[in-house]
Amino acid sequence: MSQETKPYTINLRDQKTALAAYHWVADDAFFAQADQDDIQRGTVDVWLESERTAGGAYALRFNLKGQVWVVCDRCAETLGLNLEGSGTLFVKLGEEDADDGDVITIPEERGTLDLGWNLYELIALQLPLRRVHPEGECPEEALEALRRLSADEAPEDDVQSTDPRWDALKKMLDNK
Repeated sequence: MSQETKPYTINLRDQKTALAAYHWVADDAFFAQADQDDIQRGTVDVWLESERTAGGAYALRFNLKGQVWVVCDRCAETLGLNLEGSGTLFVKLGEEDADDGDVITIPEERGTLDLGWNLYELIALQLPLRRVHPEGECPEEALEALRRLSADEAPEDDVQSTDPRWDALKKMLDNK
């Protein structure tokens, strides 16, 4: 069963059945609205299953699949990354907004939860720590510019000098 809602918002108070399903597409507009530097753009299909559990809480199970574009850590050019992942968020209705890290509480009178930021965080968590093109796929112009910049910033002589205080301490250790 699928319910129509505003993008990335669900109404838990009005969830009539124990299980509700949602589908959204996080697109370029979604990533632009997030106003973060990690992800430049993308198209990610998001499937959400909301299950009412014992005690009036809800388990929100996300499944993601799509592609995002980020900056390559090596050449600073755009890099497309395929991603696939899942995550679970626990929510309960209560008196006021609260987030203890494990469970989000929303006021029962409101009953709605905007999942936009939670969704962005879940997508960002699917990204690898090091985001680079496969070896040999970085544009040669970008790599050449990096080499030139590195050469310009390199010290004129490769002689490594040490602080004389450390040299004195090293002599003391050598004498032992």
